[in-house]
Amino acid sequence: MIKPLPTLVVFCKRPKLHQGKQRLTEGTSPENALEIAKALLSCAIEDAKTWKGNVVLACAHQQDERWMQAQLPEAEVMSQLPLGEEGNLGKRLNYIDSTLRSQGHKQILYIGTDAPILSESHYSSTLSALKDHDIVLNHADDGGVVIMANNHPWPYISQLSWSTNTLGKELENACQTHQLSVTSALSGYDIDYVSDIKKLYQDLQTDLRPARQYLLSLITDLFSLDVLKMTQNSQCCSTSTETNVSDNNTHNVVKDYYGKVLESSEDLQTNACCTDDDLSSQMKTVLSNIHDEVLTRYYGCGLVTPESLEGCHILDLGCGAGRDCYALAQLVGETGSVIGVDMTDEQLAVANKHIEYHQHKFGYAEPNTRFLKGYIERLNELNIPDNSIDIVISNCVINLSPDKHAVLKEVFRILKPGGEIYFSDVYADRRVPQQLVDDPLLYGECLSGALYWNDFENIAKQVGFAEPRLVTSRAITIDNPELAARLKDIQFTSATYRLFKAEHLEPQPQNYGQQVTYLGTIAEHETEWQIDDTTCFTRGVTTHVSGNIWHTLKQSRFSQHFVFTDEGEGHLGFYQSQALRTSADFDFQKSLSNTSASCCAPTQTTKKSCC
Repeated sequence: MIKPLPTLVVFCKRPKLHQGKQRLTEGTSPENALEIAKALLSCAIEDAKTWKGNVVLACAHQQDERWMQAQLPEAEVMSQLPLGEEGNLGKRLNYIDSTLRSQGHKQILYIGTDAPILSESHYSSTLSALKDHDIVLNHADDGGVVIMANNHPWPYISQLSWSTNTLGKELENACQTHQLSVTSALSGYDIDYVSDIKKLYQDLQTDLRPARQYLLSLITDLFSLDVLKMTQNSQCCSTSTETNVSDNNTHNVVKDYYGKVLESSEDLQTNACCTDDDLSSQMKTVLSNIHDEVLTRYYGCGLVTPESLEGCHILDLGCGAGRDCYALAQLVGETGSVIGVDMTDEQLAVANKHIEYHQHKFGYAEPNTRFLKGYIERLNELNIPDNSIDIVISNCVINLSPDKHAVLKEVFRILKPGGEIYFSDVYADRRVPQQLVDDPLLYGECLSGALYWNDFENIAKQVGFAEPRLVTSRAITIDNPELAARLKDIQFTSATYRLFKAEHLEPQPQNYGQQVTYLGTIAEHETEWQIDDTTCFTRGVTTHVSGNIWHTLKQSRFSQHFVFTDEGEGHLGFYQSQALRTSADFDFQKSLSNTSASCCAPTQTTKKSCC
């Protein structure tokens, strides 16, 4: 019986010594490569076991079909080609696809055994996109694909450049040539080289699926001498380029720069981090209550102040001397609390020195602010419990981390359901070359550690933040001629994002006919309130929203400020008014009329739809 969910086809090969995963032998023994290949197959089988639809194991060699059947008895096993025929993966895909469609299978999703990073988020993003397109491709960082899905038969694809970095684009072009609608879903990466295993080691740390945990233990055992060096490249999701700067070295560069080189904001060599501008009267009052020594040791991208903070428990990543912590301590009130985390002794000494001063200044019976020394990639070492924080903030700091992926994973862990990370940071319009990443001055100035914005959004989605929301963006100018020459044509923006930890969010916004009405009860936003750069709610006006916005608002601290209406219309297709993000959504342009002189200049006018 053919089930309604798309059929999952696993292209697989029985692991054998000196066959398969041979590129791994460039960095390890054939025996180790074989063990890794076995574990990778187990991960794919693990996914197939939990699949709710039909499962087909497409076996590379007919003589191994019985062995493959034993791996998953409930699956259908078939050979990738008729007996005696040879051909590349394109020919094999055409054969399997044609065979299954002749049996009545209409929607088919294909995976291999090389991408153990595939998660529920990847599969959900593919299924969601498949509702509205003929072809869905989950691209791999090396130019290939990790998932392929289709509602329509594949065109003839054996002529494509399989196993090259142009495959994904060639496959997309071939389908579009045959007038098929093609879209992309959540990307991933394959395991081909030892450098890929180094990234995988990091990503498996919090993956509790049994086959993945076995793979993690295997990596630890087989690569024991290299485990401490296994850190992902800080600049993107690419796994083929190994980082030249270890986490410890990067941490030391940053600690030295912010602890010893910089004595005040005047010591900054670029305007990527600077003092505030265009503050509201309330925030000016808040900042006036903060000790002068704390204010002078501030190097952030502006004051990060999300709305509706009364009684919230907040964590500040990279708190420095504590300026933002002491500002937020006034906004959360005595029933709320603020924790600051930083790794720099000199900065924390200033922050801790003035705890009692601010307690008395705010008129609190007890301090509601405390500071912890540690690394933002390893919050678990600071005994911060799961699901314990309402809001995480960060101010021009995550770009300084050598492992952005680990930072966001930890943030997702500690946030309460419905909580958010609301933060400002620096992003680039492209991936920054490694030689610039290794430049201590450019890194310390919050420039060369910046992620390409699209890589950041993909990382956020991978750890569970399904729909990153851009709030504001403004261009950064590099007025230092020497540094500008080093950076060449790379452009930077200071952007504020908010990432909510919410259930039932989909990779692409869908329309369920749901509506919300803003009550006008958020302080200082009584007339209208803007959740991100494109969506604004007007008091008393009923607004159609995507399912993602509906669930985000309903689970968050903002639910009390809305009336929710669900007419029960069911799924109505893609939410058309919300376009996919492009570089045009960011302010990268350095025009005289439209460029802020710093990342903290007055907020750029945003594109919004006030309903």
